[in-house]
Amino acid sequence: MQSAEAAEAFKQQGNEQFCKGEYIEAIQLYTRAIELDSTNHVSFSLIWHGDMSWQSILLQLLFGNRAAAHYKNGAFEEAAADSNICLQLQPSWSKGHVRLAQALERLGRWEEAATAAQQASELEPNNAFVGGLAARIATGYFHVCLKAPLNTPADFLRAFCASKDVRLRLATLATFWNACSKLERHAVFAALLPAVQASCMTGAAQVADIVGGGDAGEPPSTGVGALQQPESSQPPAAAASGGPEPSEQQLSPTVLQSLRPGDVPPAAMVALPMHNYTDVALPSEWLHWFGQLPSAERASVFSDAWDACTAQERQLVAGDMVHFLQSDAPVSSDEDGAGAARADPGKHGTATAASGAAKT
Repeated sequence: MQSAEAAEAFKQQGNEQFCKGEYIEAIQLYTRAIELDSTNHVSFSLIWHGDMSWQSILLQLLFGNRAAAHYKNGAFEEAAADSNICLQLQPSWSKGHVRLAQALERLGRWEEAATAAQQASELEPNNAFVGGLAARIATGYFHVCLKAPLNTPADFLRAFCASKDVRLRLATLATFWNACSKLERHAVFAALLPAVQASCMTGAAQVADIVGGGDAGEPPSTGVGALQQPESSQPPAAAASGGPEPSEQQLSPTVLQSLRPGDVPPAAMVALPMHNYTDVALPSEWLHWFGQLPSAERASVFSDAWDACTAQERQLVAGDMVHFLQSDAPVSSDEDGAGAARADPGKHGTATAASGAAKT
């Protein structure tokens, strides 16, 4: 007990030095406290057993405070190491994730930093500082990914996941769809249909929202169109496109669940209207990379992107596919199946994807 009391005294002294900006002295005092408390075998073993007694809480705070002092002193490797020990003691301590994220950011370990910051944000969703940190690191990580070589689907997926911009992510998928031939689009449709069917079965209320629209007399929302339009743009895609009345657009969950890829011919895989993303600029590297991607690998890019999508994004994509399936849109002019693959990538520089209404 005396060693624990002495450790607490050293911690308080360390805190005083930290507040004065004497970080080296603070580190020394925190270290003495850790070493002193670690002589108690029971207390030290708590690091590995996760018993959050008052002794382990003291150790958590000591390592956390020393991590902060290391960070202030520019010793980012040491700060990350101490932060990790904090999180071994208490994985749900948001401040430990914050300090780990800050240290990893300074070390240039962006992916790990983004993960730590996101975990902190999930633990404290209403903390403005934590939210700002997570947003800043996510933006930094995304820019790092954009600068990295883009040679494989894994490279693209890493950059795609790094973006937290829902509009950019969904605009990318719609633009890629339009860059595919009809046969390639059908392969994408076949790959995603089981996942969309599973997504639509996650709850009756979600299914009704996706396939049935809102209040009586209102056309059903097309997910992406409803979310993605700029504030000053036209109404959601289904309404703006002059689509049929809600009674004509109903597609029951039973029909959706029984649908098979062969029920929809490749000729029906029309290009998506792009008017809902006029303000979204896609990275030119992504467009060039996808344009060079072999046909056989394109469907897997969509499948991997679906797996990386959030639940909200999946519901939007599912809603758009439902709207697409119940549309009687005419076949687009790319009858030879070449799609937009031969198009100038520069034309997609301000990609505008509304992957819902197929009618224009």
